[in-house]
Formats: sequence, C-alpha cells, structure tokens
Amino acid sequence: LRGAATLEEMLPIILDKTLEVVGAQTGILALLEAGREVVVGAARGPEVARSGARFPLETLPAACPAYTAMVCTESHACPLFGPARGQICFPLQTGEAVVGLMAVEPRTAGALGPNEARLLTTIADMAASAIHRARLFEQLQRRVGELSVLSEIDRKMVASLRLRDILDFAVQAIPQIIGAEACSLLLWDERERGLIVQAVHGW
Repeated sequence: LRGAATLEEMLPIILDKTLEVVGAQTGILALLEAGREVVVGAARGPEVARSGARFPLETLPAACPAYTAMVCTESHACPLFGPARGQICFPLQTGEAVVGLMAVEPRTAGALGPNEARLLTTIADMAASAIHRARLFEQLQRRVGELSVLSEIDRKMVASLRLRDILDFAVQAIPQIIGAEACSLLLWDERERGLIVQAVHGW
C-alpha cells in the first residue's frame, strides 16, 4: 500500500491481496460516503457491480454488515454482489466509524474456516485504517490547494487595479476551489437595474 499514491490506486490493491490470501476470485470493496451512499471502489469477478457504481445505502439488504461480519444468505439480490451465493461480507471500520465494506466469494461455499475469518478481520482492520489515512491526506491536499488559490486571488487583487483582470482571474480560480468545470461572474448594474455578465470561464 505504501506504493499507492492515491486512494483510487489503493483500493484495487487491497481487494486483490485479500482475494489472493483467501484463495477467492470474486470480491468487491465499497466505501461509505457521507453516511448515505455506497460507492464501489474496486470489483473483481462476474455479476458484481463495477467500480464507480453508486447505490443509496437503503438499497442494500438490511443484513449488510454494520459492525460484524456475516455470510450473505439474503433471498433477494444485492445491488453490489448480485444473487446471494454465500459471500463473506465484513465491515471496514475505524473505531466507531464504518468507512465501507468488503465482500469475497469463496470458490466453495462455506470454505472459509475460523482461521480465514480471523485473517479477513485483520485485513479489514488494516484496510480501514489505510483508507482512513488516505482520505485524511487527500482532504489535506485539497485544503492546501484551496488556500493556495485563495492566496493567489488575494495577490492578484492587490497587485492589479484593473477590475477586468481581477474578474477574469476569479472565474478561472473559483472552479479550482470548488471542483467545478465552469464559472460566470455577474455584477449588479444600477443603471440597468439588473445583473450583467462580466466574466465567463469554461462555458
């Protein structure tokens, strides 16, 4: 995991190594975002949801793991894993916070014994910790980037007396801060009694 530069690179490594350790070929790793949505970060095997797929948390079977591992025997299909085939599902948890879940399908139903279950729990703990640290690092990087852009906006505003220069720079910088693709800046015109477009970027 030390060689993974981003969370996006880390998730497939976690899943592949987990499958390798337990001798499985099918598995999925999903992250919980904002406590309301499950996002697939890595997937291997047929019939499972693809990486990047998003599902509202309430669409998962009620028995999906919150704080303990389980064997999936739900009668209806799970949107993450398709029909229940005895998948081993377990939470990715740091402290009291669940950051996601991982599920693997043994080649033979019920093939995982107590030793494998303990190993999966250990892997889940390590994975959850790594994911948590990677998220914190990415949040820090975004914050540093935002502060850098804000500092540059402030410098431009102080250095230039031309309103046009300031507005043009602002519409280019603001999308970087909020992760947008385009930006328009309108100013109130007293004579026209309305907002007038003064600068545009990305449209």
